[in-house]
Amino acid sequence: MERVAKTRLPAAAITAIVVGGMLAACGSSSPGGAAGSGQGRANVTSGCVKSYSKGVDYFPAKVKPARAAGFEVSYHDSYEVVTVNQPYEGGKPVSYVLVQCGTPTPKLTGSLASAEVVQIPVSRVDAESTTQLPDFALLGSVGDLVGVADTAQVSTPSVIARIKARKITQFEATGTLNTEQVLATAPDLFLTQGVSNSAYAQLQASGVKVVADADYLASTPLGRAQWIEFVSLFLNKEAQAVQQYDKIASSYDRLVALAAKVTTRPTTLEGDQYKGTWYAAGGASYVGAELRDAGADYVFASDHSTGSLNLSMETILQQGTQAQFCVDADDGSYTSIKQAYTVDPRYRQLACFRNGNVWEYTKDVNSGGGNDYFEEGVVRPDLVLGDLIAIFHPSLEPHHVFTFYQKVPAG
Repeated sequence: MERVAKTRLPAAAITAIVVGGMLAACGSSSPGGAAGSGQGRANVTSGCVKSYSKGVDYFPAKVKPARAAGFEVSYHDSYEVVTVNQPYEGGKPVSYVLVQCGTPTPKLTGSLASAEVVQIPVSRVDAESTTQLPDFALLGSVGDLVGVADTAQVSTPSVIARIKARKITQFEATGTLNTEQVLATAPDLFLTQGVSNSAYAQLQASGVKVVADADYLASTPLGRAQWIEFVSLFLNKEAQAVQQYDKIASSYDRLVALAAKVTTRPTTLEGDQYKGTWYAAGGASYVGAELRDAGADYVFASDHSTGSLNLSMETILQQGTQAQFCVDADDGSYTSIKQAYTVDPRYRQLACFRNGNVWEYTKDVNSGGGNDYFEEGVVRPDLVLGDLIAIFHPSLEPHHVFTFYQKVPAG
């Protein structure tokens, strides 16, 4: 059971203001414009270079993912080499060669001899994870999406609108990737959800460019959010991605500085039990980092795991009984603290339940079960952090309007 962190200037407003201005500045460059001189150009965000000139830098806008340790990129005039250090948990590094459309494909040797070659910018994308969808919205590229895993799980408004217009197909609604449905969308690119799946090989054998997006393996909130720059590489929208990310990082860092002023850090228990097992964030996970940045004393902060902890209720009662707060209580078997006691009387032993300090990230859940915490919350960790600070230190944010979190009622 993966625990992934998926304020409030609405993302839609930020997209309209920031992306709109950037598109006017650099996203509307004509394909191959001034390619020969290399002057006054921007990355080609649609179509191909009209007249190739050797030695010209076709990527004047570049990314330098300092906080997103999960991927690296190097630029080589008309192509890029992108390496995902861990395409899935335990996986070996994999590299992709992104070639500017309209320029020659380089001769690949050595470790790149078998690398996947992708012509960019792509214009038809299948996204397997909902965490990728806000990236396309912030980059002004929702129109490039042609497939998602399960349309019912989507929370991003602009993507929902495209689904309603029947311009997006679902290919994994049953929980199993349907390769025929993927092929029917004729994608230029298939972005994985960072797992190993034998169906990917079938897609590759059919000519689909399959690329691993392993954002969930990032160990910090801003590191995970910076995967928007990874997505931008395939769209030639580095400039847009950098500007969006810098705004998000600035907002997050401001909140970290605000929370750093607190003199007391309330003890906090994260997660909840499911069928007898309590799933909590590892102390070194990005969720653990968010709790620390929000001024909380996480019960399992000393743990070195970057993923989830699978714990017994007995362990929780031993180490978390006196925790002042419980967050991310999304078990789903109860809707109030009173009802929780009927589900498992042992909840009564937890101070956070007795004190009514139980919070869950279910404020924005759609009718299909899609939770925006796992969608917008991934690329906007500043919104998540704002909620957490308001929970632990309400005096710091007295007028805060919650985006993802809500308090579990008493009964």
